[in-house]
Amino acid sequence: MSVVVSRMLLILYLTGAAGFLFPATSWSWDGCVAVNGWNNKPVIFNFPAQIIVQADAAPGSVIYEHTFDSDSTGQQFANCGNGPISGFTQYANGWTTDSNGIAATNVPGVGIRIYFYNGVIPDNCFASSRGPTAWWWNGYYRNTWQIQLIKTGPINGGKLQSGGYASFGVASA
Repeated sequence: MSVVVSRMLLILYLTGAAGFLFPATSWSWDGCVAVNGWNNKPVIFNFPAQIIVQADAAPGSVIYEHTFDSDSTGQQFANCGNGPISGFTQYANGWTTDSNGIAATNVPGVGIRIYFYNGVIPDNCFASSRGPTAWWWNGYYRNTWQIQLIKTGPINGGKLQSGGYASFGVASA
């Protein structure tokens, strides 16, 4: 039985405090003001100590997913005046993405995809650099991020690097 199990499962060890930082960039733009301490505020996320990956999982499979939903708590990050607004999302560490928005991590066979949603900015996965994207809005912004680890090829295990992964910003257009 243990032989069958060991052939069916591959354990990806993510030891230590691997995490994400989502610092909001400067909020000094006209018409937009950071609220609730969101000026360069890090959002820290720790992966579980290990993630078990099916050995036969196809490339492109989501092997881990976590969503931060500040909208359900009503936490706002910016208040912008009436008019066209511009926003951007980007990876903060120089990563580039493929056409599916997946960036390679330091662990071979494991990619990462981060989505940003707020009901105003068009929902998208982060690109190497996305934006500015313009839209019309008046009021407060709430945000949700979704982090996915994606199997991109054979995985032998490893530890994901920690540090700043992504950033976003909002400004009057």
